Amino acid sequence: MVAPRFTKIFSIAVIVTFLLSSVESAKNETDCPKTLSINAKSDGKGKKVIVVFKDEQAAKRQHELFKNCFDAEIDSFEKIKSLSNKGKPTFASFGIVNLFGLTGEMTLQFAKELEKMDDVDYIEEDGIVKTQYVIP
Repeated sequence: MVAPRFTKIFSIAVIVTFLLSSVESAKNETDCPKTLSINAKSDGKGKKVIVVFKDEQAAKRQHELFKNCFDAEIDSFEKIKSLSNKGKPTFASFGIVNLFGLTGEMTLQFAKELEKMDDVDYIEEDGIVKTQYVIP
């Protein structure tokens, strides 16, 4: 009498464990933000922007997001010139003391959606910076 009950309870526990693990793995596969993945590919109308992250950990999380969700190439400025795959979005990353980010071409809609994310400190259009005075 005890053996059939134990078998039923054990079977139910195995089924529940299997269902929970499959739900968790499905959740991990779809962690990509839906609004960003729609606008990820630049159609040639994008602008070159600089994305600054809040800290080093945020930069690491965003680099993984860009690589996994948008199939983007992210590398340092020295190596980015040698990347030959022009079909993928390409971004150059930087990290200077407490300033971490990346630069690359993206649509304005994509930049606006990206700026709403918690890891992003700010986004600005890339351009030439000119100085008039230098104070020693």
